[in-house]
Amino acid sequence: MGRLITFFLLISTSQALSWVSPFSLLRYRYPIESLIKTNSLIPKDWHLTDYRDDLLIGINAKDYELTYPEPKNNPPIVVAIIDTGVQIEHPDLQGKIWTNQNEIPNNGYDDDGNGYIDDYHGWNFLGEQDYDSSEIVRRAQYLIKNNHNSPELIELKSIIQTKRDNLLYKFEKLRQDHTIYQTSLNAIQQNSSTNLDIFKTAIEKLEKKYGTYQNLNKLLKNTQNKLKYVYNLNYKQSSIDFFSGNEKVNLGPNLVHGTHVAGIIAAIKENQIGINGIATNVKIMPLKAIPIGAERDEKIAQAINYAIDHNAKIINLSFNKYLQENNYFLVQRAIERAQKKDILIVHSAGNESLNLDNTIQFPYFKNLRTNKSFDNWISVGATGPHKDESLIAHFSNYGKYSVDIFAPGVDITSLGIDNNIIFSGTSMSAPIVSACAAVLLNYAPDLKPKQLKKILLDSGNKILNLRINNKYFTEYSRSGKIINLKAALNELYSNPIYEKYLDH
Repeated sequence: MGRLITFFLLISTSQALSWVSPFSLLRYRYPIESLIKTNSLIPKDWHLTDYRDDLLIGINAKDYELTYPEPKNNPPIVVAIIDTGVQIEHPDLQGKIWTNQNEIPNNGYDDDGNGYIDDYHGWNFLGEQDYDSSEIVRRAQYLIKNNHNSPELIELKSIIQTKRDNLLYKFEKLRQDHTIYQTSLNAIQQNSSTNLDIFKTAIEKLEKKYGTYQNLNKLLKNTQNKLKYVYNLNYKQSSIDFFSGNEKVNLGPNLVHGTHVAGIIAAIKENQIGINGIATNVKIMPLKAIPIGAERDEKIAQAINYAIDHNAKIINLSFNKYLQENNYFLVQRAIERAQKKDILIVHSAGNESLNLDNTIQFPYFKNLRTNKSFDNWISVGATGPHKDESLIAHFSNYGKYSVDIFAPGVDITSLGIDNNIIFSGTSMSAPIVSACAAVLLNYAPDLKPKQLKKILLDSGNKILNLRINNKYFTEYSRSGKIINLKAALNELYSNPIYEKYLDH
């Protein structure tokens, strides 16, 4: 049976007069490699600042421990990051990675009997499959299989072909440079030419362009795999192994995304190595389930269930798609289970500049069976540093009834693989909220997700009288606010209804 793929777009009669493929919007989705910024005018920790002191609309997270000394001897708050993997060896994450105390690492046995061998630091649900088809390819494949020779299919095929043409051009350039590098290196190593200076100069130019031979190799392989898997109408995953994977959460071609997310939440403070993370008493549970391409619902469901079974208190989801596939019911069941187990889920709203009140994305903040919102779910849009029309990031999705709150997501400095790196996206906004929730739980470990959400939304920074595209800022989300950590702590300590939850 073919995979059922649908897209939900809610439009009025007047809007329906001009046809547009929702999936055509995905041509503008910001791939990770294009998110790198170099704006040196903004402080690298601007997202932590207080507007009253710095005139930048951060989350007021600097030195919150001085106002509210953190409780001692509380167990760390476990935040599961379902993402592309995490560089668990990063020096700025040492002591911050969750460990499965019931598992003996690297002995080849499933010591705790949970079905995962050597899952000492989480699990890689992708195994060796780091690439998968994109959602525009899956949508086009569905239309082809069902003989929908529609304007949408024509447009999607055009988009895919343009992607392939660009990748083929890039691949040919990389292949040529790779050949020059290899030929020059062989000539120098074998001393097989009387004119070695030419080869040395060629290598110097290529190293200036790519850094190292290894980097060039990675780019070549990455481009080749995108052609083979991500933008290939003929690629179909032959079968889905629900039990595939391995313990290697720290390997893969896109490790930087998950590492960046982890750093925002948990990087060690004031150690002069990387950045200052937001939460102190926290452990990161790395769950690798996001490929280059579109994620598979069964893998996301497995990762959520793993987080539940291993006592995570918060699950961070910095990804989204607009396809509902056959196995989405597994994701919904996992979210329902997380809700019953009092686990908070924080989700990035996405980077397509869409009003999510008119468009359903997945994972979805509502239960599709009951049409009720999950009360353990926070959807987060992205903001920039300035109180002007650029406050909402130009790429950020929004929605008065579908996005809960905003958080900084423009030019966010966090951990890369070798150095700090600057990314923009709602992928960065979600972990800021996850970290704030982890901080609150450290002070009040028995707070339920519904209470956490209420505190975070009620205490946010409300930007009044600011119009963006003919609407007030307050109309772009449920709360109309930007997350504010110190204000959330003030609410926790000053509101008598939370007194019984505080760890004194």
